Amino acid sequence: EPAFSRDEFRRKFGIPADAKVVLTVSRFVEEKGHNYLIEAAKNVLEKYPNTYFLLVGWGPLEESLKSKVKSEKLEKNVVLTGRLDIKDVLPYADIYVEPAVTVDVSIALLEAMKEGKPIVASRVGEIPVFVKDGENGFLVEPKNSFSLAEKISRLLTDADLRKKFGDNSKRIISSYTLGSYMKTFEEIIVGLMKNEH
Repeated sequence: EPAFSRDEFRRKFGIPADAKVVLTVSRFVEEKGHNYLIEAAKNVLEKYPNTYFLLVGWGPLEESLKSKVKSEKLEKNVVLTGRLDIKDVLPYADIYVEPAVTVDVSIALLEAMKEGKPIVASRVGEIPVFVKDGENGFLVEPKNSFSLAEKISRLLTDADLRKKFGDNSKRIISSYTLGSYMKTFEEIIVGLMKNEH
């Protein structure tokens, strides 16, 4: 159970009831590509101002990311939330984005798939094993904020596609956990955590 209801969540971050929420959850480090997501957000917001980007996490880049958001005058729509439990925010996201530049598959990405979210992610490392382009999400070249913006916008404007990709995310993660690997979701995550350290 999330720690707060949808209404509480929206109040907490100043998000109108009819707005769309784009989420990413990760440490604020260069490898995670937050700068490119902020650039993409600026581009998306010109056309779709009723969109909110939540960057959940913490790390050495927090201050520089905040000042970038401020200097681009995006602070109303691009929110750095600090440290939150992913399970408290994931249910309320419309789209999950993984803008990583080099880092491999994150636990948050798998959680988002399990929760049935459409994904926009960088084509790096093992990410394409989970995110199938045009099936449960879109893959973009790393560091390409224009392409990120384009794919996010495409999902924002197409509820049927979001639903289809979200359903496929669930299916892919469950086939992966039940399929030839015979690993449970938890085992995959434990494996990933080992690799992160």
